[in-house]
Amino acid sequence: SISTDGEAPALARVLREALERLVGRNVEDWAALAAKLRVEWRRDGVPLEQRRDALLDALAGLRPPSPPAISVPSRDLRAYQRVPSLPAGTEVFKGDGGHWRGRKPFVSLVGAGPGDPELLTRFAARRLAEADLVLYDALVSPATVSLATRAQKVMVGRRRGSEPIGQEAFNHTLVRAARRGRRVVRLKGGDPFLFGRGGEEALALARAGIPFEIVPGVSSALAAPAAASIPLTHRGVSSAVLVASGHDIGRFQSLVSGLVPGTATLVVLMGTMQRAELEEALVDAGWAPTTPAAIIWNASCRDEAIWTGPLDRLTTSVGPPDAAGTIVIGEVVSFRDVLLLADQEVAGRCMASEVRHA
Repeated sequence: SISTDGEAPALARVLREALERLVGRNVEDWAALAAKLRVEWRRDGVPLEQRRDALLDALAGLRPPSPPAISVPSRDLRAYQRVPSLPAGTEVFKGDGGHWRGRKPFVSLVGAGPGDPELLTRFAARRLAEADLVLYDALVSPATVSLATRAQKVMVGRRRGSEPIGQEAFNHTLVRAARRGRRVVRLKGGDPFLFGRGGEEALALARAGIPFEIVPGVSSALAAPAAASIPLTHRGVSSAVLVASGHDIGRFQSLVSGLVPGTATLVVLMGTMQRAELEEALVDAGWAPTTPAAIIWNASCRDEAIWTGPLDRLTTSVGPPDAAGTIVIGEVVSFRDVLLLADQEVAGRCMASEVRHA
């Protein structure tokens, strides 16, 4: 029971309801298991500092058994759909207006968009407002993270030069957090399934029997060029887009070597540190050194910075330090100057009209 000595009965009721949600309805099972383990730990001399984590692991085991691990069949992801892989009695997202049901384990893999919180989907904003725990990447803007007003917030990504957390270790952490009955949001920049390792985390959740959902986000691969007035496709100029990672130069070389130079717009994510290698790979593949190129740093944010120039000057471009950059290469980049000039002319005519009317 909870008492405020009659001074604030409404507060006592709120606290009681909060504890009931936190503890759940099988607290008797918890107490029985804890008493049994205490006897065993005292008998075996288990140190006190080790008992807390051991108890949490044991309590997590009171849930229905997880299904056996599944192998990854090529070209067939149907095996990883969460509904057929969950143990009996596990509640899943029903799609009824986007509301969480119950207090069973549940994870939302949420795309945070390119940076500006205004570009979040309404669904993503609601999930953040409802979350108990938010695990977010380092490049997600603080303004976006702050929308999770009632959640514990933990940064799990890494900045350049910091020691990374292995993906397998993080998957284990994500599963453990969900099994504690928390509403977990895994918040990723852009879209979870575009260079965000969202697929790996979704597979780990499916293998563990944890229900989950994917909340798509606006990828910087699309948003950054648009915000910079660069159309990725344009009739008669470019009818295809290749989105690549700049991390693996060898793989990038193999991609562009099989592409006729200038037939598609290239968008390179996570490649600003490898600009020299990217430039060399493209020139070796036959791309003209004068091909228009652009880099957009901190797309859609107040400190957005944009560089444009020919491909052979890509290495000399200068942007904000430690900022996320999106590289765009192709003839469509030349439209930026035209569109900006047209926008200025329209703005000038509108201002002149306002002056005349005044």
